Amino acid sequence: MATEVQVNVEDVGATRFHGGSRGVCVCVTRRVEGQWEREQVSFTRDEARAVAETLMAFAEGNEVEVWD
Repeated sequence: MATEVQVNVEDVGATRFHGGSRGVCVCVTRRVEGQWEREQVSFTRDEARAVAETLMAFAEGNEVEVWD
């Protein structure tokens, strides 16, 4: 069963769901011009933690640049 979870950002949605062998996951969507985008990103709890750390570093101006 999927459950909507609170997001404190306008036009961003998150849905928690059972990802089978991946365990509990979250799917993030965004609304553009009043329509929810079909492209979605889903994360396990561990992946979400890693992405959150990256986003916090970016928000604080401490992101790590990668040059290939």
